Amino acid sequence: MLATPQFEKAYQSLNSEQKKAVDTIDGPVMVIAGPGTGKTQLLALRVANILIKKNIAPHNILCLTFTENGALNMRERLHKIIGQDAYRVGIYTFHAFCNSIISRYPEYFYNAATFTQASDLDRANIIESIFRALPHGHPLASSHPAEGYVYLKSTLDRINQIKKGGFKPDEYLALLNSFEGEYEDINAILSSWPEGRASIKKLDELLPIHDALSKLGTTTGIFLTKTLGAAIEDARNEEKMEPVSAWKKKYTVTGDEAMILKDSYNQEKVRAVGEIYKLYTEKLNEQGLYDYDDMIIEVAHALRDNTILRNELEEQYHYILIDEFQDTNEAQMNLVRQITGSYIHEGRPNVMVVGDDDQAIYKFQGAEISNIVEFRDKTYRDVVTIVLDTNYRSHKQILDFARNVVTQGVNRLENRYKNISKVLAQGNGEVVKGDIEVAVYNSDIEEYARAAKTIRTLLDKGAPAEEVAILARNHRELKTLLPYLDQLEIPYEYIKKANVFDEPHIKEIVTICEYIASLVGAEERKDYLLPAILSYRYFNIPREVIFDIAVKAKEEHHSWAEVISKHDDPAVKKMYALLVELSALAETTPLEQILDTLMRTSGFKEYYFGKQLMKEHPATYVQFLASLKTFIESLREWREGELLFLRDVEPFVRVHREHDITLVSESPFMKTEHAVQIMTAHAAKGLEFGTVFIISAHDNLWTKGGRTNKAPIPSPLVPILTPAGDTEDDFIRLLYVAVTRAKHSLYISGHKPLVRYISEEKTGSSDEEKEEEIDIRAHENALAIVAAPYKEDEWAILKRLVRDYRMSVTHMNNFLSVAEGGPLYFIEQNLLNFPQPKNVPGVFGSAVDKALSEFVMYPKYNAGEMPPIDHIIGIFTRELSKGRLAPQEFKKQEKRGIDVLTAYHEKREGFFTQTDQVQVDFKNEGVVIDNAVLTGKIDLLRTIKDEYHVVDFKTGLEYEDWDAPKQSDNDKLKLHRYKQQLIYYKILLENGARFKLPVNSIALEFVESIIDHDEPMTLPYVPSTEEVERTKKLIAAVYKKITSLDFPDCEEYSKDIKGVLQFEEDLIGGKI
Repeated sequence: MLATPQFEKAYQSLNSEQKKAVDTIDGPVMVIAGPGTGKTQLLALRVANILIKKNIAPHNILCLTFTENGALNMRERLHKIIGQDAYRVGIYTFHAFCNSIISRYPEYFYNAATFTQASDLDRANIIESIFRALPHGHPLASSHPAEGYVYLKSTLDRINQIKKGGFKPDEYLALLNSFEGEYEDINAILSSWPEGRASIKKLDELLPIHDALSKLGTTTGIFLTKTLGAAIEDARNEEKMEPVSAWKKKYTVTGDEAMILKDSYNQEKVRAVGEIYKLYTEKLNEQGLYDYDDMIIEVAHALRDNTILRNELEEQYHYILIDEFQDTNEAQMNLVRQITGSYIHEGRPNVMVVGDDDQAIYKFQGAEISNIVEFRDKTYRDVVTIVLDTNYRSHKQILDFARNVVTQGVNRLENRYKNISKVLAQGNGEVVKGDIEVAVYNSDIEEYARAAKTIRTLLDKGAPAEEVAILARNHRELKTLLPYLDQLEIPYEYIKKANVFDEPHIKEIVTICEYIASLVGAEERKDYLLPAILSYRYFNIPREVIFDIAVKAKEEHHSWAEVISKHDDPAVKKMYALLVELSALAETTPLEQILDTLMRTSGFKEYYFGKQLMKEHPATYVQFLASLKTFIESLREWREGELLFLRDVEPFVRVHREHDITLVSESPFMKTEHAVQIMTAHAAKGLEFGTVFIISAHDNLWTKGGRTNKAPIPSPLVPILTPAGDTEDDFIRLLYVAVTRAKHSLYISGHKPLVRYISEEKTGSSDEEKEEEIDIRAHENALAIVAAPYKEDEWAILKRLVRDYRMSVTHMNNFLSVAEGGPLYFIEQNLLNFPQPKNVPGVFGSAVDKALSEFVMYPKYNAGEMPPIDHIIGIFTRELSKGRLAPQEFKKQEKRGIDVLTAYHEKREGFFTQTDQVQVDFKNEGVVIDNAVLTGKIDLLRTIKDEYHVVDFKTGLEYEDWDAPKQSDNDKLKLHRYKQQLIYYKILLENGARFKLPVNSIALEFVESIIDHDEPMTLPYVPSTEEVERTKKLIAAVYKKITSLDFPDCEEYSKDIKGVLQFEEDLIGGKI
């Protein structure tokens, strides 16, 4: 690749250390990048420099980062420098990378490729079932009458931590065996601990114990030697025994006769945790489930155990870059070691990591700062270390303030390595000096009112709203602040995290379902729910009518249901008829169909999700939809494969509440693009703002640790497995990250005592100017579910949905489907994905696709053997059951599927080959057509004589000819979509990063036709060059419309094939 002008300009703007990082291409490199030192730009330029100087393709570079947002930022920055090739560089989060490996090489991951991710409810049910089966006297079986099993939550947390450490159950249990073999010798040494009161004079008496532990040479012995040695040294320096006493309390207990190792005392509980981990994993596998962190473990182990797979990845990825390296946990580090561990590298692979120990704030997710140390000292040799110490974000005043905070930490690289200095210098002279104010208030009301007033003043003086941020330790404090901003009409953006069960429109669905269920087979009718149901706005029942019903029920001594059934008000009659109709269906109709009928017929959908609301107030629409989607999707995951009915809604909600599982819905709230940014300090990582407000900076809040874990683990594993977040260093780092988001101005506020890391000399007080306490209840919270109309540019909310958008052929065809509404249909179906019941053809087609994929994959897992028909039918039936069809419909579709798959099994033996690929995913293949980024999946890709053959499986009606006479309008529309689908697949293959062969054929295969023929009917298509070019133009036009949020009205076009073709031509010609 030739250097672009953008690269040359950006490269020349780098300082010497940044250039060194960009130019040091080969071998291991560690870059210590403090806040604002330009690491994202550096990573992008280094990728570009590799492409310029080395003869490799973009897909030979792998970039790994910690968050989706980090990956997105990196790709956007790279796109500005190298253009469309940025989409061909492998930029992933760790989990997304592992998911792509499993998808690309399913033959190495038989279970992982077919299992589904466990929900929080799945995990809670499994762990509870294990605890219920524990025998009396089991070390973890203790229970509390009100709180349940004492060790349950702690054990589940420990399992997550063990997984983040990269251990499978058998590996963890084997590790415990080795530890237990050490305890006898260690206890013998500890038994000689000096008796009596601890005294500094007895310090030398501990040296023989220290030396004896050191001579053991075992894992636990080495760990105890190190920690005891540090405690002895601290005691000498401080001239007091507190450090040694703390060590003794942390690692030992008094046994029957002498002091012993606490690990020895707890070993039954420690082993019980490991055994429950094994049981938990087995039950996950039995149910076809996996945990989120299992992906990383599976891929790391597959790379370790399969030379072919490891060689393929090493052959593809010549250069690896890892961002936010301080946030990697042990399991992720194991993955990196496997990718880079080939002997051909001689300990010096081409891997660069960028991180900053002072910004390691994600340790609660298992991240380990020790990875930074080990990368330099142990993992690789001759590591080039580069320190970026020029900050281009903040004024010197902010940097000095931040320096005073962070240097209070102990476990820092700067303290460990004397040749590393992390003093940040201001590199951007255009950043002007602002204000730093630290204020202590007497109440939250006073603090929040003052913060809102200060922000209002800043905005009135011309400060851009998007350059102002409000940060806090937790969401709770941020939510409390919102009404104060509403009162002063301050525009803001806030990622709302809500428990969907607390959302009014979800409560309404649950209440209606609970009432109808009580009418059918329940011991008691829940008529007490009717007053609430009558008041729901979409029923349009006037308040006076509800009062009338109440009076009649009281005076006539009748139930509300009786009065309602005879009432003459039209709205009441309509509502009552709906309840009766749904109660009649409740016992036999699947839940999703009931919910769909309820939402459509009651007026619920039009009230909360009408097209007018979507057009005029998309922010409100998106908020409503986020909660509804979360609710419906969680219902779909619950008891997967079982048919759910309306009566199951109430226990679904109850079990969440009993297990204290919050069903969280995240939706961005913003009134305009120009809005004050509100987020937690953790979420602010990687962002920057002109002015930062840090609210509720009380010491007892900022330095509050997490919940104590009751389930023990061996001491040597504590640094690896136990998430931090409750040490002084952790609190300091989080405050440091929050402070360094500011460019020029910083406002910190709280009540006494203020967070302890802020110097008293910087602290002001609010005593001089008291804020009038305001009763904020009079002001409506902008996040209320029924919000007032907004006057500002709410389409800004949808821009989030098209950031990094990749278009599939289904999305394009829906956009073009004028019969269903075209662009608005696309918005509802694809962009916003409104929940609706699965249709029978879709459920059946997906189940058949899954079974056909198994035809191809089974021989790869089983040394070329043909899959037994019972196995294929089992796959199909299991997948079909996920669609939760009505019993009669399920039986019908099951027989239909068995018939076609049996015929397929009999007549297609030996048809598939070892080189055939199924469900080929193009999400990360970097297919870009005239700035349109594409994705898609090909059902079957065959490679024959160095040419590709594409097959798309179809169920249902087959077609013998593309242009048969007497085709209906529906047939013409369907065949037109089929043509575009095949051409789209051809375009994907011809532009995919890894696909280098020519496309020989593209065809549809009508699977069910095999029942009446020796082989299934196929319908090949040979598009002309003009058709391919037209499709490319259409792709570019539709993609541009979607990403610019330009959704044209297609009402004037006819609903037949002529209307669709005209709509397409007008899009290509730029007429609309």
